[in-house]
Amino acid sequence: MAKKEGSNNLLTIVIIVLVAYFLLNGSITGEVAKGSKIDNIAKQIPSPIPATDGVFFICGPGGGDTGAEPGTYSTIIEIVNTHPTKTATIELKLALGYPSPAFTPGDTSKSKTVTLNPSSALKLDCAQELPKEFEFPGGPIATPFTNGQVLITVKPDVSKFIRVQGTVTATGPGGDLAFGTWLQDAFEWLGI
Repeated sequence: MAKKEGSNNLLTIVIIVLVAYFLLNGSITGEVAKGSKIDNIAKQIPSPIPATDGVFFICGPGGGDTGAEPGTYSTIIEIVNTHPTKTATIELKLALGYPSPAFTPGDTSKSKTVTLNPSSALKLDCAQELPKEFEFPGGPIATPFTNGQVLITVKPDVSKFIRVQGTVTATGPGGDLAFGTWLQDAFEWLGI
């Protein structure tokens, strides 16, 4: 009898945790009685954390000590909120891979917060935002060449609706043109 009673308790706990999880994530709607078992468990479950992903960028003339082949590089990154009704608040940072002498690889900019309305997009490119519009504790980037990652943080309620597309264009010293495009469901792999 004790064995059956123990498995019933375990089953009850599993059901309560699952219901609390779905209530917190909006999959089940309804009222929870204050002070009930579900309400008490729900208070103990942390809210989902924001999702962060990185997207590569490269800008300016390569060659020399940059580690990039000689040529001129340009990146365009588009961040799209595909949700039809929810606004997405997105935090952006740059993590540098090749900075100017005043920086070390891995230096990160201050956060920049942007709002994407439903079914809208934001473009980041070398000519405008990368890295000029980002503030670094060590001051502005002094070299014309830089690369690294754009760190994109999105709240979990809309993260699965965020799509990122990037295009890198390279022009070689002889004028040869090469480009690559990728589409990234940036936060799908996180299971959020």
